[in-house]
Amino acid sequence: MDDKVAIGDRRKLIQQLIQQLPKANVQVAKHVFLTLHKIDANKAINLMNSQNLSIVLTLSMLRNPGASAEALMAAVSSSELFSVVETIISDAEFFFPNS
Repeated sequence: MDDKVAIGDRRKLIQQLIQQLPKANVQVAKHVFLTLHKIDANKAINLMNSQNLSIVLTLSMLRNPGASAEALMAAVSSSELFSVVETIISDAEFFFPNS
């Protein structure tokens, strides 16, 4: 997503994408992102903030098993996906209410 997209617009776009997922996928995502949100809430103790968590999650879930270390580092420095995942972690209670 473009950095010029306002946070409210970014959240609306992400929410629309989440709503397009099958219900089972939403339930899994809800559990994962609310757990990561709780980890982020304790970042002073565990040193894992939403940015760190987004990098770990994105690389773990979406990486190519045959990718080189250089390819992974290039992905870290250039991917907008990390920003989207970070937003979902930070605002998990917005995206997955009634928990």
